[in-house]
Amino acid sequence: MKLIISVLVIGNLNTIGISALPSIIPPCSSSSDPSNCIQGVLERIRTSLAKGDFGQGYVTPPMEPMFIDLMQITGPELNINMTNLYVKGATTYKVGAIKADFGKLQFDINLQTPQLTYTSQYSLSQKFSALNVDVKGKGDLSGVLSGVNSKFRVKFTLAGNRVQLKKVQYKMKIDNGRFKISSLSNTNGESGIGGGNSQLFTEIANNFINSDPSFILRKIEPSMEKKFIEILEETINALLKDTTVNDLYTA
Repeated sequence: MKLIISVLVIGNLNTIGISALPSIIPPCSSSSDPSNCIQGVLERIRTSLAKGDFGQGYVTPPMEPMFIDLMQITGPELNINMTNLYVKGATTYKVGAIKADFGKLQFDINLQTPQLTYTSQYSLSQKFSALNVDVKGKGDLSGVLSGVNSKFRVKFTLAGNRVQLKKVQYKMKIDNGRFKISSLSNTNGESGIGGGNSQLFTEIANNFINSDPSFILRKIEPSMEKKFIEILEETINALLKDTTVNDLYTA
């Protein structure tokens, strides 16, 4: 999240004459360090990324908040559907290592985001075989994802003299997370732990999930990656729609 425009910025590097990109993304000189230029652009476009508006008619998917309609977490005994997920904090990234290869039109960027917060609705079913407890619930879910490390590669190609997006690769690693769910119930009636609707059982379940969140985090990452790729592709295409090869390099 976030990550997205780093690459788009690149498409504007080393422009001659009038840039085909928004004025907030200035051209970079081929005689200077492209990594420093890209980092500067990434710092400058936070507000535009957040709002999804770069001015001059350039509209992109807003990043604050980022909306995900559905995220599914599945396992042998656990199934969670998260809907109407709103994620905040995607534009609070810190820029890490950048590698730019203008010959191959390939760019690698690393970003670190201290924290993402989210809210959503959820439906959950979980079976604790050892305890003879079937858990179901639906309601509100919120949480915090901390230490979000993002690595992405964006590769462009040329169609005549125009620059086109070829491929986006993106990987995310979340260091830690906290989750809060509501309205769990034991569907075995009064049998088992916390029979029926039980605030106590909800608290027990939350403590259980948060004691080792790595399972859920590993399940969340692929869904988040897919969404970020979608946003990245849409943003790049919107910003580079009129860019030609002459917009990429200075003499």
